[in-house]
Amino acid sequence: MSAHSKHTSRSPLRILKIVLLCLAGTVALGVALLAGLTWYLSSGHLREIVEERASAYFAADCTAAHIDFTIWSTFPHFRLEVDSINVVTTESMNIKELIIIQKNKLTKLL
Repeated sequence: MSAHSKHTSRSPLRILKIVLLCLAGTVALGVALLAGLTWYLSSGHLREIVEERASAYFAADCTAAHIDFTIWSTFPHFRLEVDSINVVTTESMNIKELIIIQKNKLTKLL
């Protein structure tokens, strides 16, 4: 058996090994990114983000009791569970006025 034929018989195995390593690397990167996202969106940090954005959106003081981000048990979908959000308007308006204002904001976006 010549050196050339020995080299070509290993070539498909080498290519398969490289493809499998690339696939494993891609999967590991995806898992690492999802783990990082889950760590970043911890309950406390996510609550701060939601309270800040909701307060700015509603022009009111918003507080959230408990917010949980889940991706591992619902993969490939994620779930965002919100226990309760309290919206206290800073101005003297009722909920109907607040809803009308938000509808107007949405129609301007569309």
